[in-house]
Amino acid sequence: AYALFRTISRLNHSCQPTATVRWETEGSDGGASRRVVVRAARDLAPGEALTINYGLPDIESWPVSKRRASMFRLKGFMCQCAKCVEEGGPGMGRS
Repeated sequence: AYALFRTISRLNHSCQPTATVRWETEGSDGGASRRVVVRAARDLAPGEALTINYGLPDIESWPVSKRRASMFRLKGFMCQCAKCVEEGGPGMGRS
């Protein structure tokens, strides 16, 4: 199943995200509704962006080349998050 959530769809990706995403179900099976909950993963500085991981759950532990290849293959972009730029430079390709 797919859904579009106007607010969460505006969150950018990071291989070291500042927020987590969780699906919650409310109600019984017959009338259950689902919602997405975004929570900060740590204390954030004022003005610091909320970012989420678009990739696989363990992506943070991968080397930069594997993270970038995975994001390009699965999502069609070359990751330019702070973690990837710090570890591997700005990269090339679409951002």
